[in-house]
Amino acid sequence: MNMTLFKYFIRKNWLLWTAFVTLMLVEIMAYIFLMEVMHEMLYNMGFGSPTGDSALFFIAGLYPMAAVLFPMVYFIFVIHKIMSRSVDNSSMAAFLSSGIKRNHYTITAGVFVAISLVAMFTVIFVVGGLGLLFWGSFNWLYWLNLNVSFLLVNLAVASLCFLFSSTFPASKLGLALTIVFPILFLIFNMLAEYADFFRFMTAYGWIDAPGIALGTFNLWWVAMLVYICVSTILVTISVLLYRRKQLSI
Repeated sequence: MNMTLFKYFIRKNWLLWTAFVTLMLVEIMAYIFLMEVMHEMLYNMGFGSPTGDSALFFIAGLYPMAAVLFPMVYFIFVIHKIMSRSVDNSSMAAFLSSGIKRNHYTITAGVFVAISLVAMFTVIFVVGGLGLLFWGSFNWLYWLNLNVSFLLVNLAVASLCFLFSSTFPASKLGLALTIVFPILFLIFNMLAEYADFFRFMTAYGWIDAPGIALGTFNLWWVAMLVYICVSTILVTISVLLYRRKQLSI
C-alpha cells in the first residue's frame, strides 16, 4: 500500500463520499421522524407508543434500500474512476513512471474503497443511532449488527466490481459489468419479495434486516463470514490479474 497514493484518492473523492453520506443521513433521519407522522397508524398496528426499539424495527424495514442503493452508486463511480478512467486520462502512466508498482496501486485502490465504505457506515451508525435516541433507548448491538451486515455485503459487491475493472481496465465491457451486476442484484432482491427463489440469486438476499433489528436472525454472522471470504478472494484475484494486464498507457 502506498500512503501518498492513498492521500491522493482521498483528495480526489472526499466530496463524492460526503455527498452520498449526506444523502443516506437525510433519508435515515426522514425515516426516524416519519414515525411522528405515522404515530397513530403504528399504534393501531400494535406497535404501541413509539420507543427506541420500535423505531429501530420500523427503520429496518425501510433502511435496506438506502443502505444498498447509495453505497452502490458511490463505489461504482469510485472504482471506475480510479481503476478504469485513470488509464484513459494517462494518470496511470504518471503513477507507474513515478515508481509506484501495479500491485501497490491496486492494493491501495482496494483499501481506499474498503476504508471509505467503513467510514460511511460508521458515520451512519453513530449519527443514525443518536437520531434513534429521539424515541428513547434501544439495542445498540442490533443497530450495529444491521450496519455491519450492509457494510459487508456492499464490500462483497464492490469487490466484484473491482474484479471487473481490474480484468477489463479502460474497457466498455468492464464498465458495463461493473454497473449491470449490482443493479441485477438489487432487482433480484426486490423480486424476492414476490418469489423467494430470487433471494438465492442476489448477494443482498441473505440479510434479514427486520430479523437483525429484533435479534431473531441468529445466523447472520455466518452470512457475514461468507461476505468477508468472498471480498478477500475477489480482491486478491483482482490484484493478480491487474499485475499481468497489458494496459494501453
